[in-house]
Amino acid sequence: MRALIQEKLWLWLNQLTDWYKPWQEKILAWSKPQREKFLAWWLPQQEKLLLWAAPQLEKLKARWQSLASREKSTILGGGIVSAILLLYALIWSPLNSQLDSLRTKIAGEKKTAAWMQAADKHIRSLENQQSQAPAKTLSLRINAIQEELRQAPLGKNLSQLTQSNIDEIRGVFDRVDFDTLIAWLMEFSQQHDLTIKQASVRRLNNVGLVQAEFVFRVGH
Repeated sequence: MRALIQEKLWLWLNQLTDWYKPWQEKILAWSKPQREKFLAWWLPQQEKLLLWAAPQLEKLKARWQSLASREKSTILGGGIVSAILLLYALIWSPLNSQLDSLRTKIAGEKKTAAWMQAADKHIRSLENQQSQAPAKTLSLRINAIQEELRQAPLGKNLSQLTQSNIDEIRGVFDRVDFDTLIAWLMEFSQQHDLTIKQASVRRLNNVGLVQAEFVFRVGH
């Protein structure tokens, strides 16, 4: 499930990137002449502003020099207080509010991450249970089939019976009639949903008797 979410997220990001690329070129093409127009307007305005500000600064400088020391201290004190208030109102207060918002968001993200981790563990546990259940059921089926093979009419001719793979049974029959063995195996395979994966038959000296080895695959 986690891999599927990551795959969908990457697919969405790629689609967003593909959608944005042509728009990015259009935005850059549109903004370039606008920027040039703004600079063409601003440069002469900047020169006019500097020409206007120069005499004003000279007046302020002359007025400042004419003030008494006490008045200068009062103005400086008021300026410092005003600067502190502006700093608090324009920078510190918004920054503090933003930090509080980020702390709240981070706390929420931590809760979400904790929930996702718990959900992931739960999903993994369910997947493990689901994968173990068929294996356990298959093992019980194989044990039951092996027991039925031993109890079958031809079980007395069964010299070897082993589980060769997780879903396979290997059986060896000695000195058994070939026609009887084939007819019985076909019926037994159909009844128990078995597939004969491998067969090996060796004829003995006795007429009609064989030694046969079969590998059955048990259906899930």
